Parts: sequence; structure tokens; C-alpha cells
Amino acid sequence: MQMQALQRAGPVALMATLLRENGINPQDVARASYPCIDLDTLQPDDMHPLTALLTLLDRAAHLTGDDLFSVKLAMRYRWHNHGIIHQLSRIAPTLRQALLDFSEWQRLYSQSTVVYLHRLGQDFAFGYGVFAQSEAPARHLYMLSTRAGVNYLEDLTGGAVRPVEIHLCISPPENVAAFRRLFDCPVLFNQSQSCLILSQHDIDWPMPHFNPKAREAMRQELEAKAKAQCRTTSRVQRAIRPQLLLEDPSMEGTATALGFHPRTLRRALAAEGTDFETIRDEVRHVVACELLTITHLSIGEISGILAFASHAAFVRAFQRWTGMTPSAWREQKRIKPSPST
Repeated sequence: MQMQALQRAGPVALMATLLRENGINPQDVARASYPCIDLDTLQPDDMHPLTALLTLLDRAAHLTGDDLFSVKLAMRYRWHNHGIIHQLSRIAPTLRQALLDFSEWQRLYSQSTVVYLHRLGQDFAFGYGVFAQSEAPARHLYMLSTRAGVNYLEDLTGGAVRPVEIHLCISPPENVAAFRRLFDCPVLFNQSQSCLILSQHDIDWPMPHFNPKAREAMRQELEAKAKAQCRTTSRVQRAIRPQLLLEDPSMEGTATALGFHPRTLRRALAAEGTDFETIRDEVRHVVACELLTITHLSIGEISGILAFASHAAFVRAFQRWTGMTPSAWREQKRIKPSPST
């Protein structure tokens, strides 16, 4: 039996209080997850299967009748709960380095998602993406993580830097106006990624608490914690998700991003019983299913986002993964009944 990818609870640990404020018994939400999670004792640092946390978010939104439940949950999260990773980011020399710090070390908190910073035209995308297979849709996770990212930016800069706009790889919520008010900046839906767009001018905003000596001590502590999570397979999974968005999910492009020579990377993966093409297929499969489920992007647009050579090549690959065409798979997911109350 394949082990489930684990994810840090983070803002989900605040769910019990918000549920009660909405007249919902947290146990009515918790019993929908497997393993069943006690929401009254859940802590931000607790690790649980990604599917269980996604199910909790989906169930909470359903029972409260509030499609913005996850956004409101994220707004309550305080970043000091992120421990040493947050502390390291706060004493970076610039905002760019703070975001790179978070992107690098978030892997200690998740076996299923990646945080990244990359250039997008003249601006920068500070993004978040799922790369591990899950039995539940990530729609509410993207809403939560993106609003949490806005909180993080406010925390780091004291509100001096705001996103130019927000991109979300989800279809619009029922109340778009209310959603945009909660973000207080332009929001675009049905995008290729979920991210905060930051301007070239703001990305190098000088951080006021830069402390190189303390940073070095914290980095050494994080390096020690990361030694148990240094499998090359995991590093490649994390790298491929943003590499797709850069339209270079190749062995050479991924090796460069990770600081490997391509031959060295291939040998390291072979030693772990896998290869680059298999891992790329797995990540593409996850992202394809995600975009088909939670966006209104066309099949052709999704093919382009996944950097396939052609629409036909994507359809063939998807049939190999699922036994169905992308259109048929999407239609099947659309007609699935909502969870019962």
C-alpha cells in the first residue's frame, strides 16, 4: 500500500473555532476525513495526509454554506506559528531573499506541495502548487494558501508591499465580489497557477531586521533537519511543478534548477529505483487532473500549461494515465454528487 503524502496542518488547525462561530459542530466535519482528525486538539505543526486536510476544507465549506470559508480561515493565521522558517525569512536582507528562504525550506512542512518564486514577464510570481496525487480536490487549499500568502507578505513588510494581483487556478467562487474584497487587490481566476504577482520594484524591498549571523545559525539548524528528507526523487517532484510553468519540464532544465549535471541526476534517480520521465509523468498527471477538476480552462490550454508538444500528445498521455480522454474524465467529475450532509 502506497504511503500517503503528508502536509502540515497550518491554518487548518484554526478550523474548530470558525466552525462553531458558524453553528457547526467540528466533529461533523472531522468524521469526513480519514484518518479522523480531532479538530479541537489539532495544532499547526501536526502532519496529516493531504487528502484528509483537503477533505476537511471541502466539508467545512459545504456544511457552513460558505464557499469563502477557507479564505476566512487563512485570514486568522499568524505567521509566528511557522517557527524557524518564518524567523529566517524575517531576518533576510531583502524581500526576494525572504521569499526564496520560504520556498527552499517549506519542504520540511510538506510532502505534497511546493512553494516557488520565479519571474513572470516583468514581474515575479510567488506561487504554490500541489504535486502529489490526492483523492480530494485542491480548490479550497489554493484559496487558503493564497490568502495566507497575502498575510505573509503583510507580515514581512509591515504592509509596505502589496501584490500587484492574485492569480488562482480555480474557477470563480459563487460570490466573486466578496472574494475580491477579502483579498483587497485584483484577482484573476482560471489561471495556470495560484500565486501572488509582485512587481520588479517591490521584490528587492529591504528587510528591516537583516541579521546575517542569526541567519547562518538558523540555516545550519534547518540543514540538519533536512538531512532525513534529501531523496532526489522528492527534489525532482518539487522542481518539476514550477518548471512546467516555465515551459521547460526537461531533464536538462530540471537538473539546472537543482544544481545537478543531467547525467548525475539520472544516476541519482536510478539509485532510488525511478527515472526522470516517470516522475514528470506523475506530476503532469496530478496537475492535469487538478486543472480539469477545479478550473474552466480548455483542454488545449491545459495541454499548453503542461508543456506537451501538441494537444494530441496530451490526450494520448492522459488516456495512458486514466484510460479516459481528458474531456470524458472532466465530465465524469462534474456529475459526481456533492457530499451528503
